[in-house]
Amino acid sequence: MERSLDYDIYRLLTCNRYKPDVKLGYLTEELAFDDDAECAAFLCDHGAEQYLEKKADGLVLQTGKAGAVFQAAKDAAFRKVDIKGQI
Repeated sequence: MERSLDYDIYRLLTCNRYKPDVKLGYLTEELAFDDDAECAAFLCDHGAEQYLEKKADGLVLQTGKAGAVFQAAKDAAFRKVDIKGQI
């Protein structure tokens, strides 16, 4: 699946309601990936590989710690342009 970054993905990954962690299977389903491996690859490609943790019930993303990574990416991707049109 070709995945472009969009606002909803960042919003989900920076949401405070998912602290301290969320199961990878849930993210796979919510972000419409084909399987967990594809979702994990997406997270690793965007700097969250150190926040993936293997637990007894499978892989989880430590959203409490990874939120800053995705917040910075969201701010960079969706930065605002001031009234004069400057970037």
